[in-house]
Amino acid sequence: LIFVFILTLFLLFFPKEEKEVSKMDEKRFIFISYIEIAKYLKGKDETALKNTIDDMISQCSEFGFTDIILQVRSFSDAIYYSDIYPSSSMIVAKEGDKLPFDILEYFIKKSHENNLKLHAWINPYRIRSNLSKEEITDKNPAFKYLNTNKVEESDKGIFYNPADSEIRNLII
Repeated sequence: LIFVFILTLFLLFFPKEEKEVSKMDEKRFIFISYIEIAKYLKGKDETALKNTIDDMISQCSEFGFTDIILQVRSFSDAIYYSDIYPSSSMIVAKEGDKLPFDILEYFIKKSHENNLKLHAWINPYRIRSNLSKEEITDKNPAFKYLNTNKVEESDKGIFYNPADSEIRNLII
């Protein structure tokens, strides 16, 4: 009985605070890698590219995604206009060919029109996922570093050497 009395007094003088439960905004991400880019965008003309990107973004929105992570630099190349990196062979016929338009800029525009956030993903050190150097053009900054200690080769491919300050400056 004393316990009930003390509990009642406690509840009267120290009422339970009602906490406002705030639900964090839920995020749903999708990653569009160079594999999808090559599969769906490679070799298409401007109109077909834009239509395909429109469809991709529309589907992301329809499936409830809030954010897109887009791989924009896969192999020391770019899907956007760059003075440093050549255009990606994931889109054009061969590395360095002219892009029909700035793919990244279009993805940004269309993502925002569909209330999606776009995040750019780069692979800063990967040059190739194999040991073939034939397709690395002189437009690629890696070209001048081949056969130097600024580039490393392994069974996984060819990579910039992150220990080298010149390479770190290039990446930045």
